[in-house]
Amino acid sequence: MPEPYALTRLLNQLFGGPVTSLLNAIGVHPANPAAPINNAFALELLVTVLLLAFFLMVRSTLSVDKPGTVQQFAEMIHEFTGGQADQIIGHGYEKFQSFVTVIFLFVVSCNLIGLIPGISAPTETPVVPLGIVLLTFVFYNFH
Repeated sequence: MPEPYALTRLLNQLFGGPVTSLLNAIGVHPANPAAPINNAFALELLVTVLLLAFFLMVRSTLSVDKPGTVQQFAEMIHEFTGGQADQIIGHGYEKFQSFVTVIFLFVVSCNLIGLIPGISAPTETPVVPLGIVLLTFVFYNFH
């Protein structure tokens, strides 16, 4: 088992007990009850927090008259995912574009973290892509 990152150790210190209790309540017994949170999950949480901060920053600085750098970057991402969604999904892609954009940013961010020496990408763990696939399957069929 790889050495836990500092973030993983902190999350296990803060939330290890409640997470173990919750997992035991639903019938899942973690391999290490003292540290149920693994490195991949800790990095996923970090990516989620960073994406939320990015989205909040974009939302708070929106301007029609004088768009800032963050807004222009967000618009480039929006245009890229819109173009891809239009080519792949076709007519009516607009209702899926926000979901596609979030999944795209999440996967790209998780993979970019893996470029840092000594840190493995969260998407290396098979459960992460599986979770994204199941969420996408349910979302698409719901709509």
